Amino acid sequence: MDQCERVRERILQKIELIENKKQLSCRKAHKIAEEFNMPLVEVGRICEEEKVKIYACQLGCF
Repeated sequence: MDQCERVRERILQKIELIENKKQLSCRKAHKIAEEFNMPLVEVGRICEEEKVKIYACQLGCF
């Protein structure tokens, strides 16, 4: 299993179902990126591919 697949698995473990939509807090996305020492944009790309919405953005971007 490569790093991308491990990150994808971690994201899928951390997602929350809110109103039947897959969501992940920005804070958790940052922690996952740090944990795997990868750019946050890669975590965002995986979330986009998995149709996981980022919420509670610390920068107000989402």
